[in-house]
Parts: sequence; C-alpha cells; structure tokens
Amino acid sequence: MEGPFIKNFCTGLRPESDRIMKCFTAACAAAAALFCAGPSPASDVTVFGMVDLSLGVWSVDSGVGGRTTKAEMLTGQYMANRIGLRGEEDLPNGLKAGFLLENGFNADSGTFKTSGVLFDRGSWLYLKSPEWGQFSAGRLGLLRSSATEFSYPVLGMRINPFGSGWGSVGSTMFLTPFHGFLGDNMMSWISPKRAGLQLHVQYGMGEEGVENKSSGNRYAALGLTFDGALADAAVVVDQLDEKHALGESQKDAFSVTMGGRIKLVDGLQLYAWTQFFKGADTIMALPGTTGLKVLSGFDDISGWTASTGLKMPVPGGRLNLMGAAMKASADDACTQSTGSRLKRYAAFAGYEHPLSKHATLYSAASFWKDVAAGSNYRNPTVLQWQTGLDYRF
Repeated sequence: MEGPFIKNFCTGLRPESDRIMKCFTAACAAAAALFCAGPSPASDVTVFGMVDLSLGVWSVDSGVGGRTTKAEMLTGQYMANRIGLRGEEDLPNGLKAGFLLENGFNADSGTFKTSGVLFDRGSWLYLKSPEWGQFSAGRLGLLRSSATEFSYPVLGMRINPFGSGWGSVGSTMFLTPFHGFLGDNMMSWISPKRAGLQLHVQYGMGEEGVENKSSGNRYAALGLTFDGALADAAVVVDQLDEKHALGESQKDAFSVTMGGRIKLVDGLQLYAWTQFFKGADTIMALPGTTGLKVLSGFDDISGWTASTGLKMPVPGGRLNLMGAAMKASADDACTQSTGSRLKRYAAFAGYEHPLSKHATLYSAASFWKDVAAGSNYRNPTVLQWQTGLDYRF
C-alpha cells in the first residue's frame, strides 16, 4: 500500500517543470521500491511530511499611507509544509550512515516552495559514531536559522517558545539580520555529547560553481549546546564571508547568539535569548509590508536583539508567549528612503491544541512596530491573527 500511495502523491503534485517532476517522482518511486522489497534488519528508510494550512488576517499601517486590512489563506505557518525521505543503516564497528532529502511545498496551491530547487529544505549525507560524533555534508540548515531539521535542535528548541517561528509569529528572521535558512556545499561536525555539552562546527563553501571563491558567500559557525534536567542553553558564533568582486572592499557579517530555557514545574518553561551583530547588509521589512525597505543596501549594520518568552500548559493544550526588541544602525552612508537607525518591537501569543498524535489545531496573534530614523516612512505597525490545522505523518 505504501509504494502506490507515494507514487500517486508525487504524480498528483503540480510541479514547476517536467524536469523537477520527473526527479521527484523518481525519488518517491525509489522509496516505494524499498518499502515493497520489505524491511532490512540493518537499515531503515521512511517517508515523512507535514501539511499545514491556516486562515490569516492582517492589519497593516505601513507608515506611508492609511491602514489596510486583508484576510487570506496561509500555508506552512505552525510547521512548514514538507515531504521527505530519511534513511539510516548500521555499519560495522558501531558506525551509522544515513541521509535526508526534504522538499518544501505550498499546501494552498500545490506548488514547490522554492523555484527550481527540488530538495530546498535539505539534502545531506552523514556518518556518525558514539566515539567521534556525526559528520554531515550537503545542503544543510545554517546553525543560526533554526528553520530546518538539521539546525532546529541547536537554537530553535532551546531559546524560542515558538521554535523557528509560526510563520512570522515569533520568527527570528524579522528580529535579526537575515542570511537565509540553508546553505549549499556545506560540511558540519557534531561532537558526541559529554556531561550534557555538545560542540557544533559548520562551514559552507558557497554557491554552486563558486565554491571557496570571493564571488560566493562562504559561511562558518561554531556552536556549543547544553542539555540538563532543569535547563538547556546554546551559544552560536557565526560569520558570513560575503561575496564581492576582485579588489572590492566588503565587510563580513558577524554575530553572536546566546540563550536558553529553564524547565520549571508542571511543564512551565521560561526562555530568553540575545544576539549581537555587525557588518550585516539588510534588516527585513516588517511582515505584511510588501515593497518597503528598511536598512537595505548597506554593508555595515550593527546592533542587538533581546527576547524573553514562556511556554506553559493550559486546558486543552499549550500557551506560548514572547516579547522582543531590536536596535540596529547603519554605519555607512545612508539614504532617506531606507533609513539609518531602527528600533523594532514585537509581541506574540500562540495556542496549540493537539487533536491526535498527528493533528494539531493552533491559533496565534502578533504585534510589530518599527521606529525608524532617516526614513520616508514613520513608525509602521503590523497586527496579525491566524488559526489553522497542522497534520504530520
């Protein structure tokens, strides 16, 4: 039953091109063949996925006109929509070899999330051992991003009650300089865990065809995590060696992120994190303010972000609360349209109600406000509410 189901699912998608469709169908057919052949005592291949849809209402005052309100169907808010293949095999001497291939899609339209990229949420191989840890290579999530299966356990689950964010709700991509979620041609090593401590090392060679060249973005990160009975903590230091032409001066983006959570009685958890950054290029405009730019086109944005939050059990589910503030400034020459200094404030509330092992009903609200200096728009404000259903398999 599983083989035909997988094949029918793949052929039912509406692809962006025949080439991508053929590749995706071939991957699913291979998984189906493995299932039909029967399980092996030394290996395991599984198909997994998530489907998420919600109704969202936006009320946006962009700072350049009147307030607008709209309602729309949203996709991938509580959890990003995905379908993937995951496999692992036991090797001699306690070694394990495995892989992950993960595709993101839009559940409201059936289209791929990222144009031209089949496994946009990750494609990597790994070897791991209880003695020397895990070595991975391929398309990996950046340690700072928290938005993929690879990187979520580093920061997302330890410092943020919303994980990597429910869409824009609790999302760090609007609270810190944004470098993307994943990188191509990456290598990573995760040490064995000792006394709750684990070391994470990551290096990205850059985009395809310009690996380890100045014309590509190279990424390096070092992280340390701690897991304890009463508290978890993490710190990540990372640097983006930004692409530039030969002889051109380009400052690299550098940041330090640290935080953790305290696990109190009856499931109550307190969270806090902060990030210090410099040399960044862009701060994302507020969600919902399409077309606006803020601190854009620079090469030396510096500042900090601080956030606190909590997760607590309530009747029928869990309540998540979070507040955050960011202050950023551009040290190089600025223009009036983008601004030179920015203060951003945000508050979030979310409720999750598990309906079963696979289905979760959720609802969330967010508030965003900017106070920008040297800009054509003044104090934009965004209010958002969403409620939806997430199903995982």
